[in-house]
Amino acid sequence: MKKLFKRIIPCLIVLLSIFTIASCKEDVYKYPSQVPLYTSDGIFAEIGNLKISNKDIYNRLVQSYGLEEIENAIDAELLKDVTLNEKQEKDFQDQMTNLIYGTLDVEELTDEEKADALKSFEMEMISNGLIVDKNSKDHPLYYENYYRLDYKRYVKTLEVLTAEIKEADAELEEDEDPYFTDAEYVSYFKSNFSKTYNLIVVTFESEKEALEVMEQAGINVDSLLGGWKNASGSELSNDEIVNAFKTMYQVAYNETCPGVKEYTYKDLLAFKNTTANDGVIAGKAANLKDGEYTQAPLPYSGRFFLMYAETVGTHYVSNNDDELKFEDSEEFIAEKDADNNVTLLTEATKEALFSYLVEQELATSSAYENNVNRVMYELRQEAGLEIFAEGLEINYKSSYDAVFSALDITDYEQFKATKNESSTEVAKWNGGSLTVDEMFNALTTRYGAVITLLFVQQYAVLNSEFNKVVNYATGEILDNEKYQEYNTKLKAKLSDDVTWIDGLYDLSLSM
Repeated sequence: MKKLFKRIIPCLIVLLSIFTIASCKEDVYKYPSQVPLYTSDGIFAEIGNLKISNKDIYNRLVQSYGLEEIENAIDAELLKDVTLNEKQEKDFQDQMTNLIYGTLDVEELTDEEKADALKSFEMEMISNGLIVDKNSKDHPLYYENYYRLDYKRYVKTLEVLTAEIKEADAELEEDEDPYFTDAEYVSYFKSNFSKTYNLIVVTFESEKEALEVMEQAGINVDSLLGGWKNASGSELSNDEIVNAFKTMYQVAYNETCPGVKEYTYKDLLAFKNTTANDGVIAGKAANLKDGEYTQAPLPYSGRFFLMYAETVGTHYVSNNDDELKFEDSEEFIAEKDADNNVTLLTEATKEALFSYLVEQELATSSAYENNVNRVMYELRQEAGLEIFAEGLEINYKSSYDAVFSALDITDYEQFKATKNESSTEVAKWNGGSLTVDEMFNALTTRYGAVITLLFVQQYAVLNSEFNKVVNYATGEILDNEKYQEYNTKLKAKLSDDVTWIDGLYDLSLSM
C-alpha cells in the first residue's frame, strides 16, 4: 500500500503543476456570458398545420451559410475601391456570358438554344438564392453583383501577388534568379504573341477537291514537293504561284480573289469552318516566311487548305489583345536563333509582360482558390475581424489554418478567438459589423425560399393528402388541378416580407 502511495504522489505533483500553470494563463477558455442569438418571435411561413418560426429558419441557416455571409459582408467593404480595368471588365463579362450560355460564341446558337440555356441558368441562380430580375441590378444578390464580388477577390489577389513578387525580386542576392526567369518570359511570349500575316487562304471540302482545283489552276499535282511546276514540268515563278492561288480562290468560292488579306493569329484561330481550338491554319501561318506557301493540301477540322504568305508583319501582336504588340527590333527582342526564333527578350518587354505572367501564374495554379483565400484572410485579419458566434468562429479558424497549411506557409499571423462578446452582433471589424438582424435578413433573402421548400417537402411527404398530388420519389404530378391549387395557396401563405419567386413549387420538384 505504501509503495502504491509513493507511486501516486509524483503523478499528483505533476498534475497539480499542470493545473497551476494552466490557471496562470490569460488564455484560459471562458464560456461567453452573452452570445448572438436570434430572439424575435414570429412565423416565417406556414402551410396546413406546419408552422415555421423565424428562429427555426435562422438556426437552420446560420450554421450552413453564416460564414459565407460574414465573408461577403466584410469583403464588400474591403474591396469597395477595387476597380476593373478595361481588359478585366471584358474578361468578367465573358465569364458571365459563358456562365449563362456555356459558350462565348453565342451567335452560333439558335434562338431556341439560347432560350433554353437562359432558362436553365435562371433556375440554377434561383436555386442558389440569387436574383435574375434585371430590375434588381443594384441588389447585392443580383447574380452579376454576386459574381463581381468574387471577381474582385481575384483582382485584389493579383494586385497583392504582383507586389509580393516585386518585393522579393528587389531583395535578391546576386546568385539568385528572379521569380520569373528569362526562359519563362520567352515561353510566355512564344505562346501568346505572333506576327500579322498577309495571306491568300483557300479551303476545300476534301483533298480530292483540292487536287482537282489545283489542276484547273495549271499545277502539276503529280509533283508537288520541292515547289510547284506546270504541266510541262517547269517550275512556277512567284507571280505564277500568286495567280494560281487567285484562280483556285475563284473556283473554290465562285468569286474574284481580292488578293492577300492581313490576318492576326487570333483571326486564323477563328477562320471560317475552323472548329474551336483547332489552330492548324494559325500554326502553319506562324511557320511561313515571305513568299512561302503550302505545297500540298493540308488537313484541318475535317477539311483541307492551301496558303500563300506574301509578307509577314514587323510586329509581334498578342493573340488575346490586339492592342498589345512589340516591334520586331532590338528595343524589344534581345536575341534570336538561326531560324529567327526569339530566344531572349529585352528588359522593356519583360517589364511590359510582368503583370501578364503574374496573371498566368495565378490562373494556372493548382492552388488558385487557396491563393485567393489566403489574400482575403490576411486582409480581414488587418481589418480586425472578430466573430462573436463561437461555432462560426471555430469553423472560420479551421478554414483559415487549412489554407495556409495547403500553401505550405508556416509563418503567418494566427487567427485568435476573440475575448469580446456581443448579443447583437455576429461579427465586427474596423468600420463595420454584421448584426443578428442583418444576418437573419441576409440569410432569409437568399435562402428563405429554398429552406422553406425543404420544410414543405418534409410536410408533403408525411401528409397523405399531398402524396396524392405529387409523387415526391419521381417528381411526377399526379393531380395537376390540385397541384396548381396548392402552388397558389403556398405562395399566398408565405410571409409578405420575403421576395418569393414564381414557380416555387416547380423548383421544389427539382431539388
